[in-house]
Amino acid sequence: GLFGVVKGEVKNLTLKDSYMKGRTMVAGLVCYAEGTTIINNCHNKSTIDGVGCASGILGQAFGNNSKDVTITINQCTNEGLVVASNACGIVYYCIGAVDILNCCNKGMVATTRTSDFQYGRIAGICGFAQGDYMHLHIMNCMNCGTVVGGAGIVNTINNRWAPQDKNLQYVYNCVNYGNTREAAIAYSIKDYAVVCANYYLETSSAKCYVTSQSKIINNNIEMTEKEMKAVTFLQTLNQNASSFARMTQTTLNGWTTGEDGFPILDWMK
Repeated sequence: GLFGVVKGEVKNLTLKDSYMKGRTMVAGLVCYAEGTTIINNCHNKSTIDGVGCASGILGQAFGNNSKDVTITINQCTNEGLVVASNACGIVYYCIGAVDILNCCNKGMVATTRTSDFQYGRIAGICGFAQGDYMHLHIMNCMNCGTVVGGAGIVNTINNRWAPQDKNLQYVYNCVNYGNTREAAIAYSIKDYAVVCANYYLETSSAKCYVTSQSKIINNNIEMTEKEMKAVTFLQTLNQNASSFARMTQTTLNGWTTGEDGFPILDWMK
């Protein structure tokens, strides 16, 4: 990536017409983020080619197990080709207190695996998310790119160490109308992670998720193209964003109609 280790802020940056190649962890912009880090309004329009793991924006996000220390990835997009055994459009690996908000994958994300997709971390937005005792939010994100061998939004989300009455990991108000071979929203949902109020085009994938050990999966809705392009759906997305922003004390953008009639985040207009 352009930056190896970041603890601070990276903003207003676009990587384009480039080619990144490596082995263990290849990212377009940042390989490793820790502590209080903000990656805001950053975009990849280049090819990211890895052997083990690759991502368009950020490789690994290690938010410390403190409620006051949060890594935020906000208003970032990937439009480039990302290819590796474990490939993701925005961020490959998250642990601890991390927010992925208002992000979009438009590019192709492809795995070099020919089988055993359950052991890979392949997704449009995030490959592996584990919040432990801390909150971890993947909210108000969208995938309209092709994901080969994984999921549209997140491959694996895990609430492993949190108490049963503490639902701290959320995938909420995300939209997928890209082509995803394995799962429209998530491949594997574990423990008490919450996956609710997400939406996917009926032609994106045969199912919302592949495997789940969570009991908190609801209101994930398969939609026709006509339904997804309707004004009433925009109203639903905006209402969800407003209510959940208040609940989680985050900033979630509104939604509007893109040139092709599908919803997009208003900051992308």
